[in-house]
Amino acid sequence: MVVALASAAVGFLPLFGGPSYELTLAMGLTCPAVAAVVTALELSRRDLGGLSMLAWAAETGLWLSATAFAVALLHGLRVGFCDLGEGATLFALGPAIGTVLGATWGAVASEAARRRKRRRLAAVLLGLCGPLGTIALSLAIFYGTPIIFAYDPFVGYFSGALYDTVLADGGLWSYRAASAATGFAIYVAALHLERGDDGRLRWRSLGRPGLVAFAAVTALASLVSVARGHRLGHWQTAGTIAEALGGRQDHGRCHVIHDARLPADHVARFARDCAAHVDAIDDWLGTPPEARLASVDVFLFFDRNQKRYYMGAGATSIAKPWRGEIYLHDDAYPHPVLGHELVHALAAPHARGPFRIAGDLGGWFPIPGLVEGIAVAGSPRDDNLSADEWSAAMRRIEVLPRLESLFSLSFFEGASATSYTAAGSFVAWVRREHGAEVVSRWYGGASLPALTGRDWASLEQAWWAYLDTQTLSPAALAGAEARFDRPGVFGRRCPHVVDATFATAAADLASGDVDAAVEGYRRVLDLDPGSHSAKVGLATCYDRREDHRSQTEILTDLAGDPAMTEAVRMYAEELLGDLALREGRIDEARERYQKVLAVETNESRLRTLDIKLRYADDPLARHALVTLLIGDDGQGPYHEGALDEIGLWRAAAPNDGLPDYLFARQHLGRRHFALAARRLDGMAPVDVPRARAEAHRMRLVAACALGDVPAAEQALAAYRAHPLVTASRADYYAALLARCRR
Repeated sequence: MVVALASAAVGFLPLFGGPSYELTLAMGLTCPAVAAVVTALELSRRDLGGLSMLAWAAETGLWLSATAFAVALLHGLRVGFCDLGEGATLFALGPAIGTVLGATWGAVASEAARRRKRRRLAAVLLGLCGPLGTIALSLAIFYGTPIIFAYDPFVGYFSGALYDTVLADGGLWSYRAASAATGFAIYVAALHLERGDDGRLRWRSLGRPGLVAFAAVTALASLVSVARGHRLGHWQTAGTIAEALGGRQDHGRCHVIHDARLPADHVARFARDCAAHVDAIDDWLGTPPEARLASVDVFLFFDRNQKRYYMGAGATSIAKPWRGEIYLHDDAYPHPVLGHELVHALAAPHARGPFRIAGDLGGWFPIPGLVEGIAVAGSPRDDNLSADEWSAAMRRIEVLPRLESLFSLSFFEGASATSYTAAGSFVAWVRREHGAEVVSRWYGGASLPALTGRDWASLEQAWWAYLDTQTLSPAALAGAEARFDRPGVFGRRCPHVVDATFATAAADLASGDVDAAVEGYRRVLDLDPGSHSAKVGLATCYDRREDHRSQTEILTDLAGDPAMTEAVRMYAEELLGDLALREGRIDEARERYQKVLAVETNESRLRTLDIKLRYADDPLARHALVTLLIGDDGQGPYHEGALDEIGLWRAAAPNDGLPDYLFARQHLGRRHFALAARRLDGMAPVDVPRARAEAHRMRLVAACALGDVPAAEQALAAYRAHPLVTASRADYYAALLARCRR
């Protein structure tokens, strides 16, 4: 009954409707414990032999897991299945086997409880010891190692990363192979146990030493799989990860443990920037010199797949402040989230409790809004708008979270972009109004109202009043609708299946398997009919097939769909403009691009639109831009092929600096900073204002990468003076220059 009610209750949540990873996890936490207690209670009063006890336990475990799965199927019939095959497999490998093992543990517990004075109480407590004990062990491993995932004999697989919707659970098969080996050893042991006249189990010989020997081998194999689990992906330590990565560079207080395949100069540049970040963040936090961390260990993985395998988080970057460690995958210079994760680690001296993060109850109960808010405030991102401006936009479109939800576990109910941005804006506002010491003491557990002399309602009203002073364009409001008006992971159905299927379809498209990509995008739309990304992907597939009629129909429907946000409709308009530009319908392309320009806020897209508009009437330039940005002949953008065409364009128009600008972008993207600097320094004037501003930014990045501080200072001055550069982006690159000087 408990299992049926639990599976029925959670099934009404969108994320748990039908067999899925989330339901598997919920049942893995519930069913084995129930099976252990039920079995322990029942068998503690029965005089059964070893094999009969094992059979009773297995039957109980199977019935309980079948009940949970049947209820899950009913919910699936009610709301629709995400992926019945995958869900059933995860359930079978997770709580189904785990529940049988839980009942088996209950049989062991029943024997231990049999001669206790308070037999029933002992049976319950001992029955719970197994499932709860392995969970406690997983928590200890989480605390003592870099990993955030867990493989548990009762629960199965826990991915660890809340915002990583693409799972990596291939190790569950090898883990359950070890469970099968353990199960066989238990079965053979049960064959040899009989109940004596004194009521105790005793060993009896069956005269089959080969069977006993084989069971001993399987038990040993199971133990070896535990000991060598890092080779199978079941667990890792800092040492095993460092050994697998194979590289290390130290700079200042940053110790970078990196994949040996990464170029040494790139890692050195990263380490130098990391060390400068550490000093700047400590200054921002107001950490006294004597309290500052001696060092921070940065694990830099080759890509997100490697990071997912070794520590559990792929797309999500992670920090463990209590270990003084952060975990990133390689990215562009300057690394976009290095500073954010370093704030988590460097705020540890201000915190309390075992996790060294902001939390109630002595630091045991985290306050996620404050943990993430201080990182957003302490290391602003490279964005056209600041966290304050985005929060002001959220307030005006009425999606700004209330403080009571931002600084509680309700933080996770909204989309991560919404919660992180709003929390960062509020923390930054508190620091401006009341100083760094108030923020650090709040982070350390003090009450913010007590520190400021203002209650939460008053603080919220004052913050809102500040946000209302922000000047926002209509484009910023449209951008906020696209960015923030979306559900969090707990408000979505089938997020793991949808995102994994989408990723597979995108990979199929990139590899040229258009038919498989079409099937994948259609599967996404079956599960999530409102996925504009899947519709765009499908339109791209039709472009590869040169079925431009179907492609145009999809994009036209998107552009005219009132259910879509304005940003999505404008993205479809831009793609329709690209089709028109490629086919020489210049007036139509211009009209569509102008429509998008009126509401767009993304600097990169604005700049690209400006460039396409500027050169739409120039056949040579247009052809180069189509090859580079849009693609021709159904093949998609072709960067390498575009370089020859850009070279011809440069030869035909030596007084136009845009070809050299495009060459410099290619060099910068490939980390050829000296080549990029030379192109930019010798470049003719650029007739596109946003591209001129971007050229100054690129020169600043190249100069910092090369350690050329005077050139970086000159580039920043030109960048900040440009009228199209926002204060948010200017401040971000001023911080980069400050790190270059350290």
